[in-house]
Amino acid sequence: MENEIYREALIDLFENAKNRGEMANPDLKSHVVNQLCGDEVSLYLKLKGDKVESAMFSGDGCLLSQVSTSLLTSHIESLQL
Repeated sequence: MENEIYREALIDLFENAKNRGEMANPDLKSHVVNQLCGDEVSLYLKLKGDKVESAMFSGDGCLLSQVSTSLLTSHIESLQL
């Protein structure tokens, strides 16, 4: 039962990922590929002074790589560098 709740939560986060898409004119962009499994993620950041004003991501990969990147972008917005 507990595993099912986690599974449903992960699927919901995957299907409703926040900040998914490519950012026009990012201040910083990084693209990484996991050579073992083939997951790909691009991370885009827009900076304002010494803070992350907005963060977005795009990519293809497993549910966990996509959900974790979505959560990362949500948590680093407004982060001071």
